[in-house]
Amino acid sequence: MSPETVTQEKITQNADQAQRGRAPILHHLNELRKRILKCVIAVLIATVGSFLFARYVFEALLSPAPSTLTFIYTGVTTMMFTYAKVALYSGLAIAIPFILYQVIAFINPALTNKEKRYFYFLLPLVLVFFVAGVAYGYFIFLPPSLKLFVQYHWVPEIGTRIVPMLDIGGYISFVAQVLFWVGVCFEFPAIVFILSKIGLVSHKWLARQWKWVTSIILIFSALITPTGNPLNQSASEIFWLDLGFIASLPLIGLYIFSIFLAWTARKPKKKAAI
Repeated sequence: MSPETVTQEKITQNADQAQRGRAPILHHLNELRKRILKCVIAVLIATVGSFLFARYVFEALLSPAPSTLTFIYTGVTTMMFTYAKVALYSGLAIAIPFILYQVIAFINPALTNKEKRYFYFLLPLVLVFFVAGVAYGYFIFLPPSLKLFVQYHWVPEIGTRIVPMLDIGGYISFVAQVLFWVGVCFEFPAIVFILSKIGLVSHKWLARQWKWVTSIILIFSALITPTGNPLNQSASEIFWLDLGFIASLPLIGLYIFSIFLAWTARKPKKKAAI
């Protein structure tokens, strides 16, 4: 066999190996593209269907606002786009289970049986924490915060000259963002559970940091919660809003629960061989 023939065979073999190496990558990318397309279609279908009951969601988003507040819109298409935005938010919420299923189906082949058990345990936990955060934001955090945000009676020079009339589009976006980020904050225990499982944090380490964490939570809560004039506020408003306990108490509770989850996620000690 001539050297030219050997060289040509080697080139052909290398090309075949490179092609086989690219094949799995192309397969995964094609699979990812299909699942993303399915998620987009599911969101579009759910959004279109949400127009049937979007007015009820619209009214629910208006409920946390004070009854004396007036909403306006200044653009010809503002109300139409705001209504469509509410339908989109509803469609995303409805499509979340299907999106999570697509995520599971995509990464499932790459997981070991042990990793699958952890994943299946964590997935509903993530959903539960997010829903709990949204519920807390809607029923507890938003009503007193909105009331204090839009009432300027604690600043006499302003309160007697300015009447709040909020743009409906901006209000809906604000409420949706608050509910989303409160839900994300409630995901902290699930994140800690993952970090504990891969060995980056431990329940002992988290317990030792309680002073720093509590201080940061109290400062953060004081910054994000609205404050008013204590002379014109009730004792409950001072406790929950001025002192920031409306945000700090659930965050501290989530931190304590995270320590518990980190303890449950600890790796069992290997028994010494006899």
